[in-house]
Amino acid sequence: MANKFIRVDHDKFTNKTTTQMDTEYPIYRFEQHENNPDLHVYIKHVSAPDAEGLLLYLYYRDRTDSYGWFFLRNGTFIININGIENIELEPHEAYAEVSAITSYESEKCSECDYYFIDQELLKKICDAKTVDFKIIGGRQVVESSANTFINYAQRFYNGFYDENAYLDALEEQDFEKKETETNSGSGCMVSLLMMLATLSSFVACLILILGIV
Repeated sequence: MANKFIRVDHDKFTNKTTTQMDTEYPIYRFEQHENNPDLHVYIKHVSAPDAEGLLLYLYYRDRTDSYGWFFLRNGTFIININGIENIELEPHEAYAEVSAITSYESEKCSECDYYFIDQELLKKICDAKTVDFKIIGGRQVVESSANTFINYAQRFYNGFYDENAYLDALEEQDFEKKETETNSGSGCMVSLLMMLATLSSFVACLILILGIV
């Protein structure tokens, strides 16, 4: 069972099957520029002879080292459903690495943590009216509207658990672009919540808040 939004990979040497969304879900871009840091997530199911689990893989990438490390492993991932229920997920580090982009750019920070969920929670997200994310790291905090994640989750549920469920979610929608635009325009305001905001970002936010420009 699968749909066009789902990718299934099987490793015959380890007998491990990985089922995941074919595209990432953009949670947040700190500023509307391709080289600025971003957060995105995948839904992934892993099945192996000795383990099986449904996971959210959360990625943070700072391509120019302008914001530095997020330290996902030292924080938590909170999913708010319908403005009422909060589900707090604990991180498990997959990797954290630094690598150079080019000789003209700074080194980049790249982090990935995964969070255990289950079919019940996924179904709850699929049936929600609103969904919001709060990602807390060791040095930064981001809050993000994630209503279109409901559609994203429905596509996975349809492709993995029930091919007759959420058929409307299979219609083509440019929700990826919409959510990124929604959660990038207020990058300066969110940087006020960051524990590691630079002085220049802080001054820029004050100017925005006071209406000087």
